[in-house]
Amino acid sequence: MLKGRAAVFGGTFDPFHEGHRQLLLKTADRFQFKPYIVVPSGRPPHKGRPVISDSDRVVLIQQALGPDNRFLISDAELTGPGPHYAIDTLRLLKAQY
Repeated sequence: MLKGRAAVFGGTFDPFHEGHRQLLLKTADRFQFKPYIVVPSGRPPHKGRPVISDSDRVVLIQQALGPDNRFLISDAELTGPGPHYAIDTLRLLKAQY
């Protein structure tokens, strides 16, 4: 169970890049959500399958964010069948946390 409010930042992250990183860092510095749940998309309904593998995208996110405990990487959309819609992911995260 989370205490306080969490923020969710999802995307294909194919690849996760400096723009994603800066957006997360700047919003985490500005707003007091804890944690920021980063959700790499599994199979978004409006796009094809990501080029970079799921595990490699997670590693790229982990490397970019480092050991910053404000961020939690969720595999909510990387497991199970798709496509994944935002409302379903939010319901899953709410049940999970």
